[in-house]
Amino acid sequence: MDEVLTLTEAKRRAIVVALRAARGNMCEAADLLLIGRTTLYRKVVELEIQPAEWGGKGAGSTRPRLVAPPPFAQPHGGALCANLGQTLR
Repeated sequence: MDEVLTLTEAKRRAIVVALRAARGNMCEAADLLLIGRTTLYRKVVELEIQPAEWGGKGAGSTRPRLVAPPPFAQPHGGALCANLGQTLR
């Protein structure tokens, strides 16, 4: 029988897989998930996803250190996202 996941666990797994595929690059991971970068930041914090789960920098830390998006951030795929190339550290 197939494993049934809660919606929260399915979201968590999708985000971790995208972050691994994007090597921790938030803009790339957001594009893979078809969501905005700020939404991805919020979900990582909300779901308490740790860098160790995707092999990110700071994997030994207890909380992800996020570079806060500027207040004027554009939706994913915008020039700002491409120019900044912000990643989780």
